[in-house]
Formats: sequence, structure tokens, C-alpha cells
Amino acid sequence: MTMTIDISLEAKARLEAEAAKNGQEPVTYLQAAVENSFLLDANAAEIDAGWDSLTALIDRCQMDTGITDLAHQHDHYIHGTPKRKN
Repeated sequence: MTMTIDISLEAKARLEAEAAKNGQEPVTYLQAAVENSFLLDANAAEIDAGWDSLTALIDRCQMDTGITDLAHQHDHYIHGTPKRKN
């Protein structure tokens, strides 16, 4: 697909300089930058979906133990160590 965009002379100069640093033609450099941007967005969406799945799993597995300080005093409840001072 071919697309034409208008950019400022300053942006054009910066694009050409960055492309040259990478040994690429400006159009090739710009194509890669645009495609990578969309791939990053897609990966971010996959990561968000993964966190949503983990949160849902945690919600399904939680239970009420009646112990209000379980997270803070887990060593006491698991290993029998003395309770920590708050």
C-alpha cells in the first residue's frame, strides 16, 4: 500500500538524519517505525488481556479465612514464627 503524508521540513530533516544513522533510506526507516508502533500496541493489548486473565483467576481462587492479618503475618501462620509487631 502506498500512502502520502505531509511533514514539516524540520521533521523531514530529522527523519533523513535518523535513517542515515541506521543505514536506511528514509522511507524504509519510516515504514519500520510505523509498523513497530502498531506491533507494540498489539503486544500491549495482549499483555493487558493476560493481566485481566490473572486478575480473574485470583478472584475465582480467593477465600475468606477469617484471618485479618494473614498477608502481614504469613510467616507466623505458615511456619509458626512469632508474630511481627505492627
